[in-house]
Amino acid sequence: MLKYLQREINPRDSFRQIAEPEASRTLLRFAEKRFAQATRSHYASAMQRIQSQIAGELGEKRIPLPTERRPEQRITRPAEDEVQSILARAEPAMRVILLLCADCGLRTGEARAIAPEHFDGANITFRQKGHSTRSTPVTARLAQMLREAPDVGDRTVPYAQLYFGEKQKFSEAVMHSRWRALQKVLGLNSGLRMHDFRRRLATKLYEATKDLRAAQAALGHQNLTSTLRYIAPFDPANLRGLMEDLKAPFKPKGENK
Repeated sequence: MLKYLQREINPRDSFRQIAEPEASRTLLRFAEKRFAQATRSHYASAMQRIQSQIAGELGEKRIPLPTERRPEQRITRPAEDEVQSILARAEPAMRVILLLCADCGLRTGEARAIAPEHFDGANITFRQKGHSTRSTPVTARLAQMLREAPDVGDRTVPYAQLYFGEKQKFSEAVMHSRWRALQKVLGLNSGLRMHDFRRRLATKLYEATKDLRAAQAALGHQNLTSTLRYIAPFDPANLRGLMEDLKAPFKPKGENK
């Protein structure tokens, strides 16, 4: 967002638009309807940096802008038995989206847009959030589902839509409606989100490799700090046992060998 606004804004004509708190509040109210709190916090910080930069260039006095608190790290993730139940009960259109999130770490919006044109038989290549191109391998079970999708002769039709059929568009609203129905029928935690499948993947990858870069690559993050917020937080209660296991070797003088 920062790079976009820096490119699009004429500093002398638009300083007051960006500087005035009411304009910023309006932008944040709009963002609240579309974006998560963490994204809104990032946007608010971006607007503050832009305003400071423009004010400095024009010799204007910086005007305080409203802020958005960065949320606490989210710790909700689906348990393994929940993942199994969800995938088993989900209709094909939802299952393909959930597998793209769970196995490949895609965001729901990205998963809903994946079409045959993005799949080469082993990998999917697509435009991710931020408009950068990302390529990631797919698991065997997901590859099988992508290969078995109905063929309508148009490789741009998303897989979720192919499985959903032509009678109704598989919109974002429909996707979330189907997700809420799954939560209800399976008795899942109402706070569980499809996005939490990405958090599960990040945590599983880190636990298996102890390599933050592996989780970062799977999620498509440019900033490693973003990846850290996806991995299950360390429990301080485990620190004492780890310190005992990893303590430096030492044997007092005079102690029997």
